[in-house]
Amino acid sequence: MSNSTPRPLKITILSCSLDPESRSRDLGREAERYLEAQGCIPQFVDLRDFRLPDFDNSACYRDPAYIPLHQAVRDADGIVLAVPIYN
Repeated sequence: MSNSTPRPLKITILSCSLDPESRSRDLGREAERYLEAQGCIPQFVDLRDFRLPDFDNSACYRDPAYIPLHQAVRDADGIVLAVPIYN
């Protein structure tokens, strides 16, 4: 049995709202602060920072704009989705 300390979890937080006044983004930032306080390594990703192509459920995923998003998800131990809810 090893006595080594486990490595901190890498958690990607995806803020999915494009609204500049997004409350879900605020919740994502709060999750980032909480996870950091728990010893995790959070990575906050705001979709407003990306110029993504129109969604076509096919070729859009080959656009280079998706590369950092794919990496953020692939390299994470866990994902938090901060998504808008419209009533």
